[in-house]
Order: sequence, then C-alpha cells, then structure tokens
Amino acid sequence: MKGNVRIHQRVRYPAAGVKSDIETLLQKFVDTKSVRYEEFVRLWREGNYSLIHAGRSGLRENREFVEETFKIALVFALPPYSLQVRVAGVYTLYGLYHSQRSKPKQKVRIPLSCWKDLLDLHEEVKKHRHLDADYIIRKMIHDDVFEHVAYPAPLSVCPLVRRELFSDSSVWPGPNFQTPD
Repeated sequence: MKGNVRIHQRVRYPAAGVKSDIETLLQKFVDTKSVRYEEFVRLWREGNYSLIHAGRSGLRENREFVEETFKIALVFALPPYSLQVRVAGVYTLYGLYHSQRSKPKQKVRIPLSCWKDLLDLHEEVKKHRHLDADYIIRKMIHDDVFEHVAYPAPLSVCPLVRRELFSDSSVWPGPNFQTPD
C-alpha cells in the first residue's frame, strides 16, 4: 500500500490575462481619437468582452475574478492617464459591471481618495460637454454601482495567505501592482 501522495496543484491568479485584454481594448479606443460611448461599444462587441466572465467554475472564483477585474479597470479611470483613457476606464467598469453574471451584482470597491478623482473626472467631462461619459458616470452613481471603502480590498488574513501561495510574480501581481506610465 502506497503512502499518502500529496498532489501539488498550482493555483492561478483569477484574473490572469485580463490586464492585457483591457489594455488592448483601451489602446484600440485611444486610436479612435474619440470619447464617444458608441465607439467604445463597437470595440467591446468586436472583442467579445461581454464573454469575459465565462468559464468561471464556482461562485468564489467568479467573485474573486470580478473583484480583480474591477481593480484593474479602475486604475485606468484615474490619474495620471489622459482624459480619453480615463473615460475608457469608466466605460470598461460600466461594461464589466453590467456583463457580470453574479446575482446580486458585485459592486466596484472604490477608496474615498479614488472617488474624489472620479468626481473630478466627472466635472471635467461635463466641462468639455462629453455627454456620453457624463451620462455613464451619472448612471453608475444612480445605479449604486460603487461601494465606498477605506481600502481597495477587504481587510483579512486572506491576502497574506494568497501572497504566500502566489509567490511567483508572473501568476500573482502582488500588492504593488504597477501601471504603465
């Protein structure tokens, strides 16, 4: 009789590849030289981004995936990016929120410091009369899409455990997630 055999199973970061997918979408949007929502939707549909939530095997994996994709997209909606990239970041959050399959829908966790930046973006799009972006931001606020928090991730022991499990930086981006300049 053989002894207990330990099966080593590599756990992957739940949103692996999403950052590059979002960057691709945003780059295509920037290439249009537009801030119109209709241009964004065209690119969203061409890339089949509404299927981004497909293939999640369980409720926990789906929840973690949604949380991570929101964090990634939120980065692009904040400074130091250009107005066009920030608007595309908001459109991406809107698309991710409305395409998720969770019931009830998970909210976008937004720290209060980031909330101020988002409100500044809203003022800027109103000033430049970008009605599409103005409408989307107003709709997200009205639909209570955002959960105002002190920290971007829930405080618990889990992030410490995850950091040990995902010590390979190619699998887990870690707490110092860097965005391109």
